Amino acid sequence: MAARMLFLLSVLCSPLLLFAQIEDEALTRGWPNGRYWEKLDEQGKMFCIYGVSSGAVLVLDKILDANIGREVRERIRPIESVINQRGFRHGDIAEHVTAFYYDRSNMDIPIAYAYVYAGKKMRGERQRNLDEFTSSLRKRWNASK
Repeated sequence: MAARMLFLLSVLCSPLLLFAQIEDEALTRGWPNGRYWEKLDEQGKMFCIYGVSSGAVLVLDKILDANIGREVRERIRPIESVINQRGFRHGDIAEHVTAFYYDRSNMDIPIAYAYVYAGKKMRGERQRNLDEFTSSLRKRWNASK
């Protein structure tokens, strides 16, 4: 029984150990960023995308299930299309995240926001809107390091 508990605890804590080994420049205010992304192999990138998408969907579902007013629910609903990358493969999303970090000025932006950018781009968002979104992310995250 103790061996099972120890095994289970080690499995549950392994992601924490991974983050504990991250170098400072691979984090922006504690969030894994483009430098972290560059160090991942292809399988790691897939797991990362899966983790971001799963976590975002769980949070959104919890918010939408909460006892919130209709007005708040309607304001949150458009976020669902940004978070829920339905119809796209994780590999496609990962390619767009990698392309996002080709621009070295995006390296401090957390992976979760590169994921949102990838979704917008894949759904055909106009380049002008993508540029404005990226600019706002740079202002928010590059100055915070």
